[in-house]
Amino acid sequence: MAFKSLVPSVSNLKSFETRMTAVMTSSSSYYSTVKDQTCTPKFLHKIFKVKNIDDKGRIIHLGSLEITDSDIIFSYEHFPSEMTRWPLTCIRRYGIGEEGGVFVVETGRRAPNGQGHYAFKTDQAEELIERLDYYTKCKVLA
Repeated sequence: MAFKSLVPSVSNLKSFETRMTAVMTSSSSYYSTVKDQTCTPKFLHKIFKVKNIDDKGRIIHLGSLEITDSDIIFSYEHFPSEMTRWPLTCIRRYGIGEEGGVFVVETGRRAPNGQGHYAFKTDQAEELIERLDYYTKCKVLA
């Protein structure tokens, strides 16, 4: 498993890779699960302020993250016309990092940017997980 930021320059990822593998595959509460979740539409449009970070926790980009019924969209703060989009069909796994406050997404090889792991520092990581749970799991049941 390799970790990618939105820019292609990341090196020496073995220790981070090991930590993320443990977090993403553990049965702890950090990994997103749906237990007795009702599948009623409950979300209004919301944009989350986030910081795209690298494997050492350094900020790479400031921006906003939006989760729609079909995509995760990252908009760059300093380049408003630039966006990175991941269709929900390309999301393999997602969760919250060990230290909390870090929302992590793993994409598959069919994603527009290719296979990778993306991390975003935010105080609203739990709410992001809730929205993704709804759009990825509950919509399938509807």
